[in-house]
Amino acid sequence: MAIKREKYLSLLLLSLLILNASPNTVNANGGAVDFFKVCGQTPFPDVCQKMVSESQKHNILSAEDYTTMGISITFVATRQLTTYLTDLTANIKEGFTDPRTSGVLYDCLSLLKGSTSQLRTSVDEMNRLEPDQPWAVPLSNVETWMGAALMNDETCLKGLTGIQQESPVKTDMFDRVTMVKKYTSVALVMVKILKVGDKQNDTGIRPPVPPPQY
Repeated sequence: MAIKREKYLSLLLLSLLILNASPNTVNANGGAVDFFKVCGQTPFPDVCQKMVSESQKHNILSAEDYTTMGISITFVATRQLTTYLTDLTANIKEGFTDPRTSGVLYDCLSLLKGSTSQLRTSVDEMNRLEPDQPWAVPLSNVETWMGAALMNDETCLKGLTGIQQESPVKTDMFDRVTMVKKYTSVALVMVKILKVGDKQNDTGIRPPVPPPQY
């Protein structure tokens, strides 16, 4: 249990480092690792490659670790945005934005809080995976929660798009939520691919990804 907790905390810490890393510090070419091919199947390959490249530097090599990393990054990004939006909406009472924008921001905050909870639960579920136990049900649960988080992102973006009046607040939030949506989309594809690999393996265990070649 202590090892799993240490691994969980390490993944969250690494997630924070990746989110705050300069794009120039990420080796996008990396080595011949399977998950680089996976990135080509995601809607945002560049974001996926950033996740995988940085993970390699810390010797996170198994397929489930890459997937857990993707979800952890998404969780941290969503939680950060939720905190940011919480502070932003605190200023709404001072009348710095129009009523329509205010309403959408409140809706987005509620959606992002829900996503944060779903993503945290997903990370916890991934860290409970045991090599000698079937993964079908846990991965299906994670896929459902991740899908719900993605839907929340899309609903928030739809609300922001519906605001007729342009403003710096609208543009800023749209860009921030779009970035979170990219992370969520990539992580969801990782879960789906891991789930397929689990079905193809009679033992229910996805074989580890080969080490990168430098």
